[in-house]
Amino acid sequence: MATLHQIWPEWEAVSLTDMLKPEQVTALFKKAVIKVHPDKNRHRHFKEKYLSKRVFELLNESRKQ
Repeated sequence: MATLHQIWPEWEAVSLTDMLKPEQVTALFKKAVIKVHPDKNRHRHFKEKYLSKRVFELLNESRKQ
């Protein structure tokens, strides 16, 4: 299974210390949603587009909970 770093080499790893404050978590969450947004990944291979769509859906689902 591919990792986010393999699909999006420009994806920056996030450590736990980067998420100590709620506003940091919010900013990183928004950055992740933008990165995997299906409209931003139209040019990618089918498997990568599918994965980005699923990650996008899961992130949006987690926001509702």
